[in-house]
Amino acid sequence: MDLSIVIPVYNEQDFIAISLESIFSCLQTVDFAYEIVVVNNGSTDGTLDILGKFRDISVFSIDRTTVSCARNFGALKASGDLLAFIDGDVVITVDWVNAIAALIEDNDGKAILTGSKCRSRPDGTWIERYWFSSLESSHINSGNLIISRSAFNYLGGFNRELKTGEDVDLCDRAKLSEEVTFVKNINFSSIHLDYPRTLKRFFLRELWHGEGDLKSLRFFLQSKVALVSVFYGVASIALVYSIIACKVPLAILLSIILISTNLFVTLYRIKDYEATKVFFCFVLNYFYFMARFLSIFRAVFKKNRRF
Repeated sequence: MDLSIVIPVYNEQDFIAISLESIFSCLQTVDFAYEIVVVNNGSTDGTLDILGKFRDISVFSIDRTTVSCARNFGALKASGDLLAFIDGDVVITVDWVNAIAALIEDNDGKAILTGSKCRSRPDGTWIERYWFSSLESSHINSGNLIISRSAFNYLGGFNRELKTGEDVDLCDRAKLSEEVTFVKNINFSSIHLDYPRTLKRFFLRELWHGEGDLKSLRFFLQSKVALVSVFYGVASIALVYSIIACKVPLAILLSIILISTNLFVTLYRIKDYEATKVFFCFVLNYFYFMARFLSIFRAVFKKNRRF
């Protein structure tokens, strides 16, 4: 088997059919062997019923667990030399298929980890257009991550102990390895259908994502995002205190520090100086880091929750 597409799903009734239809549509004329492995990670909605309407896919149901474990389970059940991890709310494109075909033809058994960030919907909300379309990242999101079987086995798969951030961890280990080639490839073009569309969902998403940095003190101290979020949180609390206590000079100083820092971090992350984009990303960047700061307390109080 040349390619195994592994799709972990949890309550994806609104998107899984669209995702699978995009895969079948784009792959209908390929000349390599492929399979689709779907791991139903304890869904409680109509996801399983929808999956039952599709032929030529392998569906495995497991008790609810971390997404890392679900991905690893899918890899275990898959038989392909190349593993493509696609999320249940992601659709692939013809460019993605062409990139896969080229990789299969040229790989020659090389241990490689590749892929690209998912694009947002063309008609997306301002959050999708300005944040998710602009954000630069050093890793490859696991919703569109392709890895050779040899590289996956060498790295030991995804870290099953992580609630979130399993893709960052896998990519970091690949970068440090002399055996695995890590390379981004924008030709693996895909579209994420369920990026947060409201400020509330955006905040809650980052609140959840931030828990991945709290696996251990070592993980926390190695996370630049976690450390910067502490600065944002402490500075914001100090600013509120200075305002309540009528300490005007201190409030002005803290405001300048917070605004300057947030602007610098925003420009660093998006690497774009278009005024409208900078403004909206400036606002979202502050919410992002405050959510990550509050996730520290959420992780502590929910430390026994695995997912």
